[in-house]
Amino acid sequence: MKVASFDAVLESVSKLDPWLQSLGIEPKSDRWHQAVQMVRRAKEQREFVERGGPRARINNYMDGLFEAMEIHEIVEAFHGDFSPALKPKLTRALCGPISPFDERPKNDFGHLPAVRAGKPTTSGRSTQPSSELNCDQL
Repeated sequence: MKVASFDAVLESVSKLDPWLQSLGIEPKSDRWHQAVQMVRRAKEQREFVERGGPRARINNYMDGLFEAMEIHEIVEAFHGDFSPALKPKLTRALCGPISPFDERPKNDFGHLPAVRAGKPTTSGRSTQPSSELNCDQL
């Protein structure tokens, strides 16, 4: 089991936007950035609870944690890589909702484990990108 603190994940993903921009991907409010926001909220919530405050529900907490760990691993492994082959795969990984339960056949290829492995998704399509993908068209 891999363990990472909120701080380690947040430090790692601080490299995300510059890396995406270097690959020609403009950062926006996508599933990865939603996961980063969830980690920030979770860290703030933990600190608040440690000071005696009540717990509050954080939407998409588990989904966001899994997504954040994937992002952390990918950024740590590839943030210095500027290969053009990464752009379509990362663009595809950014698409879709943060929760797998909200996915539909047109956007279920975004979750990273499937994208990295190039395996079929729940719709049966291969996750290997065949061309540039525009998330706004989904």
